[in-house]
Amino acid sequence: MPLHVTAGSNIYISALVFAGRPLQFLDAARAGVFRLAVSDALLAEVHRILREKFRWPAEDLAEAATELADFTVRVSPTQTIDAVPEDPDDNRVLECAVEAKSQFIVTGDAALLRLGRYADIQIVRVADFMALITYRCALAGMRMQERASAGERRGYFSSMIHTPFQPSAGGFA
Repeated sequence: MPLHVTAGSNIYISALVFAGRPLQFLDAARAGVFRLAVSDALLAEVHRILREKFRWPAEDLAEAATELADFTVRVSPTQTIDAVPEDPDDNRVLECAVEAKSQFIVTGDAALLRLGRYADIQIVRVADFMALITYRCALAGMRMQERASAGERRGYFSSMIHTPFQPSAGGFA
C-alpha cells in the first residue's frame, strides 16, 4: 500500500517555476513512489498564481494541468474545514488531505507547518518528506537484496510503509 500524500499549492508552483526538491517530489509521485491527491480547489489556486504572479500563458497552464492529471488522483472534498481561519486556501489543502485519507501534507506554508498535524495527517516540509521516502526506498532496496540473496523476490515494497522513520534533529515541524 503506497503512502497517500497531499501537497500544498506552493509545492506545485515551486516545482513548475523553480525546480529543486519540489520538482523531485513531483517526479517521485510520477514514478509511483507515493499516491498524490489533488482537488479542484488546489488546482485552481495553482492555476491562478501561475497566471497572475508568474504570467504563464494559457497554453502552458493547460499543459501543466494535463501533465499533473497524468499522475495525481483527483478528489472532491465533502467536508468544510476551518482550522486556519487566517488563510482559507490552507483549509482547502486540509480538506483535500482528509478526503484522500492522506498520511502526509507536504508544504512550505508556515501556517500549515505550525499545525504540524491535522487529525492523523502529518504536515511536513518537502525536504523532510523526501528524506523519508529516500530512507524507505533505501531500506526497501536493502531488504530486496537480502531477500533476493535468500531466494525470496516478492513482497519487499509492502514493508516500506511499516518502517518507523526518525527525522533528523530539525524534525518535521
